[in-house]
Amino acid sequence: MQIIGYVVYAVGLFLAVTWLVGIRTYTAKGLGVTKQTVNTTMLFILALLLVPAFSLSALHLLWMFLAGWIVGTLSLVFPFSLLSILGQVVFHIACIGLDPVEIQRRQEVADPDV
Repeated sequence: MQIIGYVVYAVGLFLAVTWLVGIRTYTAKGLGVTKQTVNTTMLFILALLLVPAFSLSALHLLWMFLAGWIVGTLSLVFPFSLLSILGQVVFHIACIGLDPVEIQRRQEVADPDV
């Protein structure tokens, strides 16, 4: 059972890192990301941190990720919109090292109407 927990934790870690890299990649290309994506990623990372912090079974990540996805999707509506405060922190961490001027230039190339 412990091996299954490690596999679930590894899959959850891969999913969270993949979404984090996706945020960085889309921002670097000037395409931008939605608040829901950033907040869902933040909830995934939070779940990955809470499981070892409280000595929970990694199998709890199954319902935590599902709940995180649902709450992250609803994050445009109050009270879930308060997640955007921590979501901005995750966004800025994901975008460390990106040149804001270059991102702005790419946004203008990608969508000239803006």
